This record gives sequence, structure tokens and C-alpha cells, in this order.
Amino acid sequence: KQRDVWLGEILSGYGNSLSLSGRSTDAQAALEEALKLANELKNPNLIAQTMRFQANRLYYLGDVKGASAMAKQVTQAAANASDKSLTLLSQADMAIAASALAPTRALADRLGSLAQEADTRGLKSLSVECDVRRAETLFGLADQDAALRTADRAIATAEGLGLKVSLARARYVKASVLRARKDPGARREYAAALRVFEEVKRDPGNENVFKRADLAAMYAEATRAAAGT
Repeated sequence: KQRDVWLGEILSGYGNSLSLSGRSTDAQAALEEALKLANELKNPNLIAQTMRFQANRLYYLGDVKGASAMAKQVTQAAANASDKSLTLLSQADMAIAASALAPTRALADRLGSLAQEADTRGLKSLSVECDVRRAETLFGLADQDAALRTADRAIATAEGLGLKVSLARARYVKASVLRARKDPGARREYAAALRVFEEVKRDPGNENVFKRADLAAMYAEATRAAAGT
């Protein structure tokens, strides 16, 4: 039985890695097999984890509504898991998907509190992710000052942790705020975001990373803005 659990974890992790690298279609089979095995084993941790990876796969495909609906199911599954970090992760996924569908002040505040909780619990990458999404949400709400502060904090933390995707996104948000303010530093910041995006693309296995719907538009816009077009 333990060997089956390991197999399920390998399949689940592999599917998630494919999704993260822009191969969401290829990821589907691995995640479906992992979830089938998790259900057969009646393993709450593996069920919640794999469902979460499925929700993320939908998000990367651009199906934000589907990702949001799946994230809600994950919070229910996580309630039965012994790994309590899955609850926080699923709550963050819900807030991220909801903020992408319709940014509100309440969601910006929620992402801020989730970032703090994740940091307190040692989930540093999740904390940065929530801060980046909060900065994006605040920018969407035209709160430029708060968006800039949050983006700067995320940049500093992401740089320290080597989180390239979060760093590129945070720099992109900062560049967008500066451009909205007609600040000449915007082009330089877009160029900085583009450099990190290019680093991400050069990492082994990431040739298709900009097929991800959540990154494709940012990469294209950063490329145009950095070139001054």
C-alpha cells in the first residue's frame, strides 16, 4: 500500500511539474491517474493535493472559473487531510482565482492576511505568491500606492528566495504602476521583468512555459514595453 501512495505522489507531482512548465494538456493524464489511485487508497492528503494540482492546471490553461470551482472542492477535501498546510494552500488558491475573476478590496485584504499566515507558518513561496497576487489586485482596483508597496515587498522576498516566476510577475506589476503614473522608470522595470521571464524560459523543461495563460500576456507585454513599442 505504501508503494501505491508513493506512486500516487510521483504521478501527482509529475503532473504538477508539467502544468507549471506550460504543458497543461500533457499534465491531465498524470493527474487523473493520480486522483484515481488516491481515491482507491482513500488517502485524504493525496486526494486534496492532486485536486489542488488539477485546479492549478485549469488556472494555467486560462479556465479561471473552472479553477475557482475546483479550488472550492479542494478546501472541502483538505478538511479531511492530516497535512494542515493543504487547507491554507487551498484557501490561497480560492482567493487567487476569485481575484482574477473579479478583484475586490476584500479579496486584496484576504490575500494580504494569507500572505502573513503563510510567512508565519514557513510557507515562504506561498507568502510571496499571495503578495504578488495582492499587488495585481490592488493595481486592478487603481490603488497604485498600495500596489507599488506590495510589489516592492514581493520583489525583495522573491529575489532572496530565488523565486523567478514570482519575481518577474512582481516586477511586471511595478512596471505597470509606473507606466500608469507616466514614470519614465517604467520601461526599465519592464526590461527587468523581461530579463527574469527569459531566465525562466531558459530553465530546463520550461520551453513551453509561456503557453501558460497566466504568464503569456505578461511576457508579451513586457517584451513590447521593454522595446518601447
